[in-house]
Amino acid sequence: MKTLTSKMATSLKWKLTVMFFSVILLIVIAIAVFSYEESSRSIKSDIERFSTQILKESNLNLERYFREYEQFLANMAASSSYRQWLKANEVSERINAFNSLKDNYIHSFATMHPEILSVTILNKNGNENSYTLEREPALRYDYSMKNEVWMPGITISKEMTMLLSSNENYVELGNDSISDTIITIVKKYEFTSDLHGYIKMDIAPRPIQAILSETKMDANGIGLIVDEQGMLIASTDSEHAAGLLPSLLANGLSASGEGSFFLKDSSQMVTYRSIAKTDWRIVSVVPWHAVARSIYRVKNATILIALIGLAVGMVLVVLVSESSTRRLKKLRGVMSQTGLNNLEVRVDIEGRDEIADVSRVYNKMLDNLESSLKELNQSRTSRQEAVLSALQSQINSHFLYNALESIKFMAYLANQDDIVKTTLALSDMLRYVSNYRNTCVPLQQEIQYVANYLHIMQTQYGEELTYEIIQGAGTNEIFCLKAVIQPIVENSIRYGLEQTGQQLFVRIETALTPEDYLMIRICDTGPGFNGETLARLKDKLQQNNAGAHYRQLSNIGLLNVHYRLRVYYEDEQAGITISNRMDHHGAEVIITLPNRPAKEGESVHEPNLDCG
Repeated sequence: MKTLTSKMATSLKWKLTVMFFSVILLIVIAIAVFSYEESSRSIKSDIERFSTQILKESNLNLERYFREYEQFLANMAASSSYRQWLKANEVSERINAFNSLKDNYIHSFATMHPEILSVTILNKNGNENSYTLEREPALRYDYSMKNEVWMPGITISKEMTMLLSSNENYVELGNDSISDTIITIVKKYEFTSDLHGYIKMDIAPRPIQAILSETKMDANGIGLIVDEQGMLIASTDSEHAAGLLPSLLANGLSASGEGSFFLKDSSQMVTYRSIAKTDWRIVSVVPWHAVARSIYRVKNATILIALIGLAVGMVLVVLVSESSTRRLKKLRGVMSQTGLNNLEVRVDIEGRDEIADVSRVYNKMLDNLESSLKELNQSRTSRQEAVLSALQSQINSHFLYNALESIKFMAYLANQDDIVKTTLALSDMLRYVSNYRNTCVPLQQEIQYVANYLHIMQTQYGEELTYEIIQGAGTNEIFCLKAVIQPIVENSIRYGLEQTGQQLFVRIETALTPEDYLMIRICDTGPGFNGETLARLKDKLQQNNAGAHYRQLSNIGLLNVHYRLRVYYEDEQAGITISNRMDHHGAEVIITLPNRPAKEGESVHEPNLDCG
């Protein structure tokens, strides 16, 4: 012991050896004692976190399916063929109108969604028609939507109603089989007091079952979907899920929208989450032992690696040659000066051993650090421009497809002038948005772009859509960011006309404020924002960090335009404010941006846009 103490007092090598051995040994003992306890405390949070992430992704996939179904129903209801079918008094008229619906809407959508079993429409006079895919089990010949027990509960609503039905209304064809549970989607549309009807669609739960299979974290885990009454809709293991369901409900599965709990009797972790547009829950059940087994292996491997590292480290320390501490002191002195922000100092390289290598690497690190600091300022500007460019490059092609459909419809009527005007408007719009070199244009060009868009939409909807553009004095030549008005107008048409089927009037006004800001006011006669949506959007618009929210944007809309204005102008006054109109008949969106020239070096010239 005295010999070891004496060596430690006089030798840095022995000091390092003993200190290294003591620290590593302490770490190994700590790992051996506390590893199991720490693993037990963290395993539940890990399961919950991973399960929640998986459920979120699965929920997004389910929401995408439901959103496509909802858009399909809205497109059918907004079509002239559906209204002709509702008005028809003669059988031949109804058949012609229904055939038009099948050719233009139902057949193409059903081809992309093979899970659709049938589509049924019903009017106020009790007349109904059904469409059943040839490849699927057929709807019974004596089926009538009027006899459904849920019909009295279907009322006018923005949301579609989703129900569970049995397969007794279908007859199997050949080797085709149908699941015990069918999902029924139904929505009522009312255009006038004498013109209203229902659209119903039955779908097999195949896509839901496929998405549900992705929720399993382990081969022994279970994924399931239940409704608010506790009825099992889909499961990856129906036999075990049926026996597990009572325990899940007893632990408060439907008490809130999302959460997690632990089943002590079966040692299972349960995570659940609400599915958008429904009262259903998607649930992930993970056995404790399945996850704990992998953690135990990690713990044992960690201890083994620590012991090996201890042995190798001791050998390496012992083998380190004694070196002069003078160079270490010099290196320490240079490091101290570096800590005082003196990046010009360098270490004198002496010798050819490890300390010399460290000194050489440290000098190179200082060189790289100086270079990195210079590049940092440039990268911040480039990053901001990249975020702005990425935000602007998004475009929702929803209205473009509708415009092309309108052009095709006019072609059938052989109206040459309307086709030329609509084609020119669409061509000018595509040329305008595809020119990424110019992010800032005179307001007159932006207004003309919106006018082209409204001309195309008016071609599609006719007298259902009217608009007015009022340009204030002195605003035409003010530079503004591209594509900031059209997404707002598109939202007005989508939620004010396409989803409601009511006539819509859109007004766009531009003016200069006394504070030298350009104000663009867009208002419509649609249903406006409901209270929950208005509060949620206002909260997001008040958030300041636009770049952090870029990944959350899935398409162009209010938030996209707001964040683009904030990033580009770097002005707290720039952005969007939303509200409902004072007379409660429509929504109002105000775009505010400073009156200033385009940023230095940015080209703003673009060709004249004219819809003819």
